[in-house]
Amino acid sequence: MFLTHQSAEIPIRALLGREGPQHWNSVEISGACPLFFVEWSEGSGNDTRSRRCLIGSLEEFERVVKEVALRGRIRSTQLLTPPYVNKSTDWMMEPLVEVSEGSAEDDDYLCGIYRVLNGDVYVESPETGLSELTKRRLIYLEKGGD
Repeated sequence: MFLTHQSAEIPIRALLGREGPQHWNSVEISGACPLFFVEWSEGSGNDTRSRRCLIGSLEEFERVVKEVALRGRIRSTQLLTPPYVNKSTDWMMEPLVEVSEGSAEDDDYLCGIYRVLNGDVYVESPETGLSELTKRRLIYLEKGGD
């Protein structure tokens, strides 16, 4: 989830004199969960444009991926993980290859499973091991990914 602060707003709507999306110099990350950076292109020929989005939940990532598939193509995805997920001391941003969600055979709790370009696989739930997640559903696979 993201927090926005009034002091970081760029008053483009006021300058243009019309309603529309708000623009911000910065947003604060609230909480410590994986985030997704997605870049995609829409249109064709000279009318192609690139768009980028920072996404704060697995559910929203899935929605965006499905929506982009209807009108464009994903160019790249990055995974931004907190230390408890990437097993380091710092947040890390890495190219994302595959996203799925899974649960243990005797549990309905779903957690994210993320494979990054270097082959590492992260499980969002620190107390659940990858081998325990026997019920899985694929959400995203990079084109050309294994």
